[in-house]
Amino acid sequence: MTAPSLPPTRVRFFILGLLCLLAMITYMDRAANGSAKKAIMADLNADRITAGEKPFLEEDFFIVIMAFQLAYAIFEIPSGWLGDTKGPRSTLLRVVLWWSVFVALTGFTGTTLPGGFYVGFGGARCHPISLRCRRSGCLS
Repeated sequence: MTAPSLPPTRVRFFILGLLCLLAMITYMDRAANGSAKKAIMADLNADRITAGEKPFLEEDFFIVIMAFQLAYAIFEIPSGWLGDTKGPRSTLLRVVLWWSVFVALTGFTGTTLPGGFYVGFGGARCHPISLRCRRSGCLS
């Protein structure tokens, strides 16, 4: 005997809004890197020059962006598989926590290369899992 199904509530619209917000933020994270390069480098170099250290060059920024893009490309498909096997709800929660923690840690530590890789790793996992969540009926 199966339990009677309840009618859908309005919570699904709130969850859909959160998924759209997540997609927008991760898109802005990817797209803003190139246009914000001068401001980011000026901010980082001001701190380094004040401390008497060698300033960052454009090649250094390029390496950080490549680490982000490489992690994003490598983990896109495995993260979709993880969402399929472990379930989209619990996996999406882990992804958002991972991504948020490493965005914050990158800002606090100032070490951008490993931070860029880990942020790319977390950001790559958001889209396939949120699509799986919408498709599998998490919103109903």
